Amino acid sequence: MQSLPLLVWLLAVFYSYPSAARPAGNGRASSAPAPHSLRPAQAPSRPPLRFADFKASNFYVGKPAKIDYKSHPIARQYRTVITEGYKEEGKANFGGHYRFITWGCGSSCAEFALVDLRTGRVYNGMIAPAGFDFEANSQLVIVNPPTDARTALYELETQYWVWNEARHKFEQRFPRP
Repeated sequence: MQSLPLLVWLLAVFYSYPSAARPAGNGRASSAPAPHSLRPAQAPSRPPLRFADFKASNFYVGKPAKIDYKSHPIARQYRTVITEGYKEEGKANFGGHYRFITWGCGSSCAEFALVDLRTGRVYNGMIAPAGFDFEANSQLVIVNPPTDARTALYELETQYWVWNEARHKFEQRFPRP
């Protein structure tokens, strides 16, 4: 029974590495270099992006629209968790007029969807092994936040994504040089 936590940890470490860095079928590591990631001993080479850099411009304070479950397949697949998360507070918690709803997808994994309070449309989010940071008045989402202990433990890369209101999708951004 004591070996179960060790096995879980080994599997988590193994699957957190990109496939190019995993040992090949013969047990030898591949010669391809592993991609860069933030490590606890390293300081980020560039300053991180801030929520204030991506302020939301449209704030919604009216009555939330009914969820449009036909607007995206994820709305039907995760109907219960999205419905409960939408009812939870009833106000925007992301981008001025969206409800950011999260749920677990594994031991430390998290996934999310956005629901537009004005229209009820559902938009697919992304998956993160160490969760998300977001704010009600910003369009920035930080995936695998550097302040989360799991990010350092599993040597995960912190990513910055900004919601593009015109295209209704997230676009990755990189810290300034």
